Amino acid sequence: MPLSPQRKSRTTDGYQYSDSGPSCRGLWTDAVAPSSSAPRSNYDVIVIGAGFAGLVAARDLSLDRNLRVLLLEARDRIGGRTWTAKAFGEEFEMGGTYVHWTQPHFYAELHRHGLERHLKTSAGSTAMDHVLYKPKGEHVRRLDDVKEYNATLARVAEDLFSIDGMTARELMPYPHDPSRPQPWMKYDYMSVQDRFDQLKLPDADKDLFAAHTNSFGSGAAWEIAYTDALRWYALGGYSLATMYDAAASFKLGKGGMTNLARHTLSQYNGSRVAVGCADGTTYNARWVICTIPLNVLPDIRFDPPLSLKKQDAIKDGHINSGENYHFFVDEVQDDWFANTSDADNSDFPFGLKDHNGKSTQGNQGTFSMCFGYNRKLADPSDSRHVISEFKKLQPAGNVKGYLSHTWSKDPYAKGAWYCAGPGSTTKNLQALQEAHGRIILASADWAIKSPLGVTAGYSEGERKRSIFFRNLDEINLRREETIFPSLDSFEKG
Repeated sequence: MPLSPQRKSRTTDGYQYSDSGPSCRGLWTDAVAPSSSAPRSNYDVIVIGAGFAGLVAARDLSLDRNLRVLLLEARDRIGGRTWTAKAFGEEFEMGGTYVHWTQPHFYAELHRHGLERHLKTSAGSTAMDHVLYKPKGEHVRRLDDVKEYNATLARVAEDLFSIDGMTARELMPYPHDPSRPQPWMKYDYMSVQDRFDQLKLPDADKDLFAAHTNSFGSGAAWEIAYTDALRWYALGGYSLATMYDAAASFKLGKGGMTNLARHTLSQYNGSRVAVGCADGTTYNARWVICTIPLNVLPDIRFDPPLSLKKQDAIKDGHINSGENYHFFVDEVQDDWFANTSDADNSDFPFGLKDHNGKSTQGNQGTFSMCFGYNRKLADPSDSRHVISEFKKLQPAGNVKGYLSHTWSKDPYAKGAWYCAGPGSTTKNLQALQEAHGRIILASADWAIKSPLGVTAGYSEGERKRSIFFRNLDEINLRREETIFPSLDSFEKG
């Protein structure tokens, strides 16, 4: 099915501040998608959530013409925690951003639609001129020797991710399969800070490195599981350089992630509705694929109740509640990367220059992206505070405007990408991946392929679609059978 032209619409998500005009809630985006007309009440499969896990699962299931598929979405747009906003004549990724050819599921999807030719880079991570680093309790410093900075990080990484005589490769030889017994499980109880405390390294070096691991989950080193940081490192090829290539360098131009989401949706042949059951409407199906994020599941009532292990895992949730901000500064700046581990005195753990303004509207200057520490910067309308915190990392220039999606306040996300706290992976992962009767739980939050949100969503959508098809022989899809289960099992609690 060809991709139809999209008229830019405004979603209720996000916030825009401008120093020269009115600020507003709700951002312009191509992600707003209309509902199908007059959906039926009975289906073979219902997919809850039009994030990337849901889009892929629904698309692939709908290609089987014998299946009646319904895609339910509570938002007014597609993409879930990954979507592209438009402002200042530019495009901004408000959630999942970075992609790479070492992410097989996601890159195959790019090739499917011919979008790999639109990859572009973020200047602050691929062409770094200098680093802006804020030590604990101090003002930001400019580090011009980027080569020595990277060498220090590499040395610390070797020590941090080796333990009891084992290298990172020996600790986690299969990072794509955390359910397989591996030596790292013995250390899952530890936080990153616990491991730092064991190392006989200069405090300055540990602080420098903590500024990076803190960005893995928008949290301080004591909040983030040592093994979660190790998994990022292992999935990145056991090297910081290749890890950042995969996790913070390449993104999509020409409509961004929303363009990819729209291409995926264009191949979906089922029905879709927005707002799901918020109006009391009930839809019935024999099977349900539920892609609701982990931190939102406490709001959902399952009948019959979930297992106690699943309930405990949902209660634990994940720790990442960082907020996404994009800043427009009035001067053209060199390519910079900035970070700090000073969670007590800075609300942003990291930021980077993305690109220079080049729109037809004549917006000359620099556009940069920052993520906030957990439980901070949740009010984007407090422009004075937001800008003052940004200035702690990048003092140069005047902020002309910014965009934000405060993910912790988003009722359909309640956090950003998944990050594990100490002990949570070995305790909760298996329970989250198990089906609940004919309800298949599928989310990037417990994907086995990657900790990075968007590629994790694709891999989880494909995996759960495959699980469904493997069970088709066990499912009698005769239309006269009783429909099961009912979606009123998913009422808001």
